[in-house]
Parts: sequence; C-alpha cells; structure tokens
Amino acid sequence: ISDTLSGVSQVKFDISSLTGFIDQWRQSHCSEPRPKPPVPGPLQELQSRKEFIHTVSIEALMRVK
Repeated sequence: ISDTLSGVSQVKFDISSLTGFIDQWRQSHCSEPRPKPPVPGPLQELQSRKEFIHTVSIEALMRVK
C-alpha cells in the first residue's frame, strides 16, 4: 500500500504494532497449538471453490471500508 495515500502510514504503523503485540501475547499464553476442529464435508467442499474465496475476500474488504 502506497504511503502517499492519506493516513496510510499511520494505519501501517498501527497494524505493525498490533502484530507485534499479538505475537508477544501468543508466545506467553499459547504454549502448544490446539488442533483445529474437523470441518464438515459440505463446508470443506464449499471452501475449496475459488468463488467462495473471492466472495469471502470481497465481503471482508467491504466490511473494512
């Protein structure tokens, strides 16, 4: 993302700070990874489709805006 856009450098700094904080928190609170629960067959098939990934990505972007 270009730093010339208004406010982008501050957002990038904030994201970087939050990422660092989350990494530190995870290291001190999460001693071992938890296994992911199994995904039901129909949901797994849906998630493997390219259209699903694009739809979820677009929806996430719209919510951020």
